[in-house]
Amino acid sequence: MPSSFQSWVAQTTFSNLLAEQLTDESLRFLEGHWLAIIVSDVPYQFFISVRDVEHSGLRKQSILVKSQIEQEPDVTFSGDIDSLVSIAVREQDPDTLFFQRKLLVTGNTELGLQVKNFLDELDTSAFPSVVLCALKKYNDVMQTAP
Repeated sequence: MPSSFQSWVAQTTFSNLLAEQLTDESLRFLEGHWLAIIVSDVPYQFFISVRDVEHSGLRKQSILVKSQIEQEPDVTFSGDIDSLVSIAVREQDPDTLFFQRKLLVTGNTELGLQVKNFLDELDTSAFPSVVLCALKKYNDVMQTAP
């Protein structure tokens, strides 16, 4: 699948999942910064930033997702797919995985802490149930796999 299409899908998905957080500007800490997410065992990576866009005279925040960037990311979260999914479904917290060396955070530690705090406070109950169900099912299968 072309990387531009993957980026578009990821950007659309994150924009929809985080619409409330974009509206209330709780992602402002990412504006002008790049967060790299590396899925180490797939391998797959993508980069996320937030920017202000103006549309019809109104300013609003927008998520930008790319498969490649031309500079070093400000902070990188790297882990295997199982660890990253377990964070997404709240089975594990990032701190636990970090101390178990299953989550590697490099770069700007202050920005990394802001990302971690954002994830800790994120209310996923507003996410589409099909997304949460699929992630939880995957996590359950991986937890019971030998």
